[in-house]
Amino acid sequence: MLVPVFLGTMHREGVHTAHSAHSTHGANLDLLNHPWLAVIAVVIHTLGHLLVACLVAMIVYEKLGVRILQRAWFNFDLAWAVALIVSGLATALV
Repeated sequence: MLVPVFLGTMHREGVHTAHSAHSTHGANLDLLNHPWLAVIAVVIHTLGHLLVACLVAMIVYEKLGVRILQRAWFNFDLAWAVALIVSGLATALV
C-alpha cells in the first residue's frame, strides 16, 4: 500500500489534468525529496501492524486459549490464494 507513495505518484501539476484539484494535497509531502519520511512511514506502518497482531493474539489466547486451534482451524494459505486469484480476475476484467 505504501509503494505508490514511495514511487512519487502523488498528483502534480500537468500529470493528471482531470485530477488537478487534488494536486495541493501532496504539495507539501514530496517523499522523493525527503527519503527519511519514507523510512518513518514504513516504521510506523510496521509497528502498527505488529501492535495490532500482538493485541489480537493476546486477546484470543486469554479468552479462547489454544484449544480453539484444534476445533476452529482456518486455512489462511487457501484464503490468500483465493483472494489473490479473485483480485487478479477482477483486475483483468476491469
